[in-house]
Amino acid sequence: MLEYDGSQWNTIYYTKDNNYPEENGYGHIEGIGVFKDTLYVSTVAGLWKYNFINDSSSLISNNYTQMSRGAFVDIIIVEINDIFILGAAFAYIHYNGISYHHNSEIKDQYTSRGSFACDYKGNLAVMVGFINSFDSALIARGYH
Repeated sequence: MLEYDGSQWNTIYYTKDNNYPEENGYGHIEGIGVFKDTLYVSTVAGLWKYNFINDSSSLISNNYTQMSRGAFVDIIIVEINDIFILGAAFAYIHYNGISYHHNSEIKDQYTSRGSFACDYKGNLAVMVGFINSFDSALIARGYH
């Protein structure tokens, strides 16, 4: 992961191409979201929060976030207590400021599926992807 400081590129995080966390590492990066001065990164080890102003970081483990239940490829941060983490197979996790809730309703309904992107605006959340090995498009929408 790189950061441009106005004159040069600096490495914030680097890992070899592997799935597992190394010593003092988080494993490969799956999804990124930014809120104010903090970068939220879904990794194999959990949700890594990196404050790029004061160069501090913390890791919220998969045991707490439930992110070990799949690959999570996108993060939308509405507020510090309202975070959506999109899974690659139409599952998602919502953080409400107190706890993380894992929802796999769509994932459980279709055996062959994948999600590509999500967005959130106002009270509308949308995830797009496919079912049946790219045979059919799937658009899921929900209201917050």
